[in-house]
Amino acid sequence: EDRLIKLRDDWDAEREAEKHAAIAKEAMRRKHIEEMIDAIRNTVFVSPRESSASIEAIIAATDALDVSEATYEEFAPTAARAKAEALESLRETLDLAKFNEADQARIKAEQDAAAAQLAAERAEMEKALAEQRAQAAAERKRMAQSEDVGDLIRYIACLPPHIVINEVLINPTWNR
Repeated sequence: EDRLIKLRDDWDAEREAEKHAAIAKEAMRRKHIEEMIDAIRNTVFVSPRESSASIEAIIAATDALDVSEATYEEFAPTAARAKAEALESLRETLDLAKFNEADQARIKAEQDAAAAQLAAERAEMEKALAEQRAQAAAERKRMAQSEDVGDLIRYIACLPPHIVINEVLINPTWNR
């Protein structure tokens, strides 16, 4: 009788161990499927600062996910809903990324236009300054120069002592 009780207890223990193993296996299966669904849900965490091309690639990869019962078993409806929500969120993020890219392109074009305008204005100012310098140089050439009077001063200095020149008036032919 003790032997039968021991056999029964051993058999019950084996069945209990099999039952716990089955429960643990089922828990792992559920956890794995829930992790896959969470991975689908986590695809929505994409920054709108990402390029639209990379977001489109994420959308394509998400759209290609198989959410059938073969993969997700009884969680297939939940997986399908998570996929639909993720795609909707990704498409909104894509629209925002495209808007940001267009805005950045517009800003870049405005900056380029402003830079070109500044360069043109700078070139115009440099040209005007060069013209002013050339005009000033031409004016200085037309004015009486020290070299022009130098010969006269040397002539006066070399005069004999018995000749006195009391006054010399020199005027340029052009004044500013």
